[in-house]
Amino acid sequence: MRLFLSILVVVSFLLTSASSAVTVGFESAEGYTLGALCAAGGGQQGWSGGVQAGCTNNDPGDEQVVDTESFAGSNSWHYARGYGSSGQGTPFSPTLPSVAGPGTIFEFSIYFKAADASGDGSSQNIYIGSEAGNDRTGFNINLHNDAAGNGLNLTTFEYGGGAFPEHTLVVDLDRNAWHQVSVVASFAADPANDVYEYSVNGNPAGARGLAEGVRLTLTRLTNLPWPGRSRPGR
Repeated sequence: MRLFLSILVVVSFLLTSASSAVTVGFESAEGYTLGALCAAGGGQQGWSGGVQAGCTNNDPGDEQVVDTESFAGSNSWHYARGYGSSGQGTPFSPTLPSVAGPGTIFEFSIYFKAADASGDGSSQNIYIGSEAGNDRTGFNINLHNDAAGNGLNLTTFEYGGGAFPEHTLVVDLDRNAWHQVSVVASFAADPANDVYEYSVNGNPAGARGLAEGVRLTLTRLTNLPWPGRSRPGR
């Protein structure tokens, strides 16, 4: 999906009563400059291709920090297309200051707006990424800018005994407006008991179980195009 992004991540630890928050607005005050966020030679401010320095097949204009759209402040990240892999090479966020695991709560919000208001038929997945930066894990948010219909649709996958049923979170969001999708992930000692609670624009969108059926060490976010689809145009 061609979209603009602004990110807020909060990691809360129930066992230690400590918390750490990370906010990414892609602003100059945060050290970001206009242009590619995850160039092949290395990304800005800790962004990377995971275990590798930069992103794979990151052609000029595929993704960039821009000042033409913003949720708050002046900038946002325009993600037009990317490398369709579930492992390294797709954009990984900087490593978070703390690791989410058993007995912790991970809170995540992302603000997004479609860059194509007509519906270009593209999709994008956002996952928790592994600490090693070579795999996706945990919850996922799938954003669809379908050619049919009146707006953006959000879904998520849930692990179901070897299958991955897709659940709708919300349909027909205004393509011309900014939206917020949030997840509160409660991690248990047994990954099968992890619970992810979703909300869209402040409205509850349901609670789901583990998406991947296995939990890795969680420290960063990753995003990639919809599996099996070609990279959409800019």
